[in-house]
Amino acid sequence: MDAESPPRLDLSRRTVLRIGLAGPVLIMLSGVGALVPSAARANEVRGLFLRDDDRVMLSAICPAVLNGALPDAGRDGVVAEIVTAIDRLLFDQSPHVQADLRHLFDLLTFAPTRMLVAGVWSPWDKASTDEIIGFLDGFRGSRFAALRSAYFALTEMTGAAWYGDERSWDRIGYPGPPEVIRAEGNDPA
Repeated sequence: MDAESPPRLDLSRRTVLRIGLAGPVLIMLSGVGALVPSAARANEVRGLFLRDDDRVMLSAICPAVLNGALPDAGRDGVVAEIVTAIDRLLFDQSPHVQADLRHLFDLLTFAPTRMLVAGVWSPWDKASTDEIIGFLDGFRGSRFAALRSAYFALTEMTGAAWYGDERSWDRIGYPGPPEVIRAEGNDPA
């Protein structure tokens, strides 16, 4: 092979056909996902950014992401508070980030795309922890950058919401932020 020649892709006819068929299917699913949220929008909007369906999904995902980090006592209440913290966190994001997350949440809360893309066949509130961990592992190890980004978005915002709460600090051995001691006469107020 000549040093100046570009690398050659060896694609079989079958591979080309699969790619050719997968593209329109993915485009169709994303189009359906864009239409269906109008039905999902009919649900009551309780939070700043999150819809009810988003809250159900995140409530199911949080314990899987924070596996072992949550207290046993009052776990459901803590998960609800984490979801509320995520809502506040997302409300403060740029419109671009919010739009991307809205697409992700719509994809994951619309049953057909949840099943096809995430592989979660049960509704979120009935999905097992193993099923959710399998979905997260699949996104994390995906060859598609968009799914890996979705994994990091879901896990990072969940982690930020929980570990930003001082109730989590004892469980991880974090003593809290250092106390700032100001010298007399250096008060910024």
